[in-house]
Amino acid sequence: MTSHASGCQQDSPALLRGLYALLNPVQIVDVSRSNPEALLRAFQPYFDRCRVLVCGGDGTIAWVFSILDKLVPEGGKRPPVGILPLGTGNDLSRVLGWGGGWAGEDIPDIVRDIVDAEEVDLDRWEVIVEPKPTQPAGSLVGRAMRLAGLRKTKRLVMNNYFSLGTDASVALEFHTTRLQKPHFFRSRFFNKLIYTFLGTKEQMSRVLSMVGLNKAAAAAAEEEELSDITDEALGSLRRERSKSAPVIHHAPLLSSKLHMDAIPSPTPTDLSGVGALIVLNIASYGGGGQIYAPAESEGFEKSLYDDGKLEVLTVDSPLHLGASVVGLASPSVVGQAKMLRIDVEATEIAMQVDGEPWKQTGPCTVSLSLLGRTKMLKKKNEVVVNSSDVVTDSEITDSEISEDEDITY
Repeated sequence: MTSHASGCQQDSPALLRGLYALLNPVQIVDVSRSNPEALLRAFQPYFDRCRVLVCGGDGTIAWVFSILDKLVPEGGKRPPVGILPLGTGNDLSRVLGWGGGWAGEDIPDIVRDIVDAEEVDLDRWEVIVEPKPTQPAGSLVGRAMRLAGLRKTKRLVMNNYFSLGTDASVALEFHTTRLQKPHFFRSRFFNKLIYTFLGTKEQMSRVLSMVGLNKAAAAAAEEEELSDITDEALGSLRRERSKSAPVIHHAPLLSSKLHMDAIPSPTPTDLSGVGALIVLNIASYGGGGQIYAPAESEGFEKSLYDDGKLEVLTVDSPLHLGASVVGLASPSVVGQAKMLRIDVEATEIAMQVDGEPWKQTGPCTVSLSLLGRTKMLKKKNEVVVNSSDVVTDSEITDSEISEDEDITY
């Protein structure tokens, strides 16, 4: 499964040429141009003999997981999934040994690594975001909001991490900018450069807000820009801006509470003063940042992707998170938990699951609980192969094909 739309788009054509030179075309699908469900459905009777290679970012991997969820019933045999990282962050790929990005390695070597890889379990978590009622259930406004779907419960699946606050706000602005100007996002290096710039911009906005300059400057600039526009056009423009502009979360999570394991907790954690709350399932964040490693060195339990536990951290600001990612600072560790509930009282806040951000409007409750596990492929570090050892489909004769083969590749 390859994704031409992943973060490092410049690598996709060379990768596709290499795959088509080695494999049967029926085994390959570009998920940015066609839905991979048809291919997976065709191979479904042979899932016990198949391995899936996802060439893309964390978003592509999550999409393939969602299709397998649809095709394979609970307890059924799922093909294990390996990763060739083409995205920007590639955090799941890193913890499974596949690296932070494809650097042009030979395709036969990659296929052989997939065949030889070890099967491991990966915890998957259900994230439920349930809006709190802001209007009486029987009121006209409350009924209108329900009918319009403005306050719907959101259900998502988390494989890597969840966060809310300033960190997710930067991710939201990055995501919005990439949708508006995709031609700027064709290189993994420039993607990270843009992300760093947006994080710095968010930090400066927070500083200016603290001293009361940000709102005044923004208001003055807006008034000057809109001074010659008619009232009708002005209303239309502001409505359009409110739809497209990502939220920039400057205030901490005032009055928000965190409940861990015992829900409701008799002593919930007060999140007042926290810039962002980060929940980890894997030991890599933000493109390879080992932000939980300092806690492990201080005696906290090790972060594992198959132990049914989440690591819960907080940071004060984008600057604090950036310093943590590069190892110059450490986030505050709240602890580990098997389930979480977050009572969010913010009127507007950014959230993200596995790098997919959105703007959440109104107070809400966020719940995280274990959904199940899926099979992944972990690279064996000691495997060293010669590309000549890989046999292509063109070299296989009918007499060499056996019905007893363990793996189809």
